[in-house]
Amino acid sequence: MSHPSAVTSSSQTALPVIGKVSAAISTARAVQELVKDVHRRWQSRSEYVSSIDSTDDAYHLVLTAVLDRLPTVGQRAVEMVTGRGGAVADHPSSSGSDRTVRWVYDGARQSVLSIGGHRIEVALTDAETQQRGEGYTLRRRQVRFTSSSIAARDALHDWLTSIVATARAQRPALRMAGRWGGWEHRGDVPQRDLDTVILDGDQKEQLIGDLDRFLASEADYARLGVPFHRGYLLYGPPGTGKTSMVKAIAAHFALPLFYLPLSDMSSDVNLLDLVAGVPPRSMLLLEDIDVAATATEGTDGDGKRASLAGLLNALDGVFTPHGLITVMTTNHREKLDERALRAGRVDMELRLGLTSIDQAHGLWHLAFPAVPPPREVGELVGLPPAEVVEALRRSLDHPDAAAHALRALVGDSA
Repeated sequence: MSHPSAVTSSSQTALPVIGKVSAAISTARAVQELVKDVHRRWQSRSEYVSSIDSTDDAYHLVLTAVLDRLPTVGQRAVEMVTGRGGAVADHPSSSGSDRTVRWVYDGARQSVLSIGGHRIEVALTDAETQQRGEGYTLRRRQVRFTSSSIAARDALHDWLTSIVATARAQRPALRMAGRWGGWEHRGDVPQRDLDTVILDGDQKEQLIGDLDRFLASEADYARLGVPFHRGYLLYGPPGTGKTSMVKAIAAHFALPLFYLPLSDMSSDVNLLDLVAGVPPRSMLLLEDIDVAATATEGTDGDGKRASLAGLLNALDGVFTPHGLITVMTTNHREKLDERALRAGRVDMELRLGLTSIDQAHGLWHLAFPAVPPPREVGELVGLPPAEVVEALRRSLDHPDAAAHALRALVGDSA
């Protein structure tokens, strides 16, 4: 039988030992948590996150590039984007026949890219939504790249910059005034060769030469202290190629094109905000300027139009962007206030008229380079060039059918 005092003595001896062990365990856990915390802090400091918002023009462009960068086995989730999908380079569909379809990385799962020998993680995340009007919410997403070193981050940034620069050089962006303010991307400027725009005489050469000299003369403008921007006025009847010429020039000089129909401008503030948001060395197309030029008091009577004063401030005011190239079009030059046409606002005017004999032959040779023009071509004088082009377009493989279409066109206009 054990002696009670022995038991008591043994217990009293064990308690300090247990306490020491418990304290040691507690200390070890604290050290372990400290190590984990340090590791987490170190890990967060070694991560470099770069993101592109879905509201940016480069968003779909980058998603396309990510998909191209992934090995075929890694392209397990893709998304189709059509012509309204943003500034993306054309990619043929699976059949190779429809170049208006683009396939992009859809971010359904995190992927890993190798860029410049560095491991870069990429994923799509949801961003905050934006209220863009009553009952209308814009859903935003971000493509996020995570790199583990400064060198990897810099390699990523160089890659992204080169993607955007290449795309802009090949297909400059086309933007239009958005319904809720700001500029919305509407695809790319159509790749229309200047040779496909047939104007009378040397009008096209005059315009191209003047713009070429302007773009090369920035230093001269700075030396004279003159604002570096230039304005053009294209006027004449409908269907004479005004808008087509602007698109061809923008593509030729690789200039982003901003399209602004003044008939849709609700106020001078809206107009000024939009023009101020155009980046340097861009082309601004102002259609139907007679609409604003006749609204001298700020409205046209219904309270929903920009005014002449707003137009003048946009063309050469304090907030006019550096290097802005403004092209204005109108069917009614006689309605314009002379204040809108002074030097600095309009530096060059071109009247694009109805089809001349030289234009008629030029349009025929554009459609049928090796076929002599038929008699009907000489009868096209005085018709809108757009109608001639449309008649030729319907019979591009059959010169005889095209001549018949021209004969019918002349007969309809008689």
